[in-house]
Amino acid sequence: MDPDRLPVAGSAIPLRAGTTLLGDADPALIADATILVRRRPGSAPGQVPSMTREQAREALSADPGDMAAVERFAKDQGLTVLESNAAERKVRVSGPAGVMGRAFGTRLARYDGPRGPFVSYEGELSVPAALGGVVDQVLGLDRSPIAHR
Repeated sequence: MDPDRLPVAGSAIPLRAGTTLLGDADPALIADATILVRRRPGSAPGQVPSMTREQAREALSADPGDMAAVERFAKDQGLTVLESNAAERKVRVSGPAGVMGRAFGTRLARYDGPRGPFVSYEGELSVPAALGGVVDQVLGLDRSPIAHR
């Protein structure tokens, strides 16, 4: 991993049994992801005293500076910011698979598994060191099918 980048905790996805790598995802394929941003420093759900919904929303939302840093990162990487919501602590982004992969330090690839073909990645996602601790999760880049009843 590039020394100027840090892994996104919990982002490693193990390859499931019976899964075969088919090759790189089409670089022009449009991929969407949701970046979850940390809560404001010093706030935690267990520390919320009795307060109104508006006060709780403010206390548990993301810091505006963190949101701006994540949005700037996404735009600098060539991604489109679809939505930014500090109260929900999320920034939704979209862009070509090649650009998305580079933004998060991975390679999006095509796989075939027991439930059919899908796009995902191997290893951990990463972000620039300046966003270490700011980005809690990156969701949506693993499109492997889930079990259904």
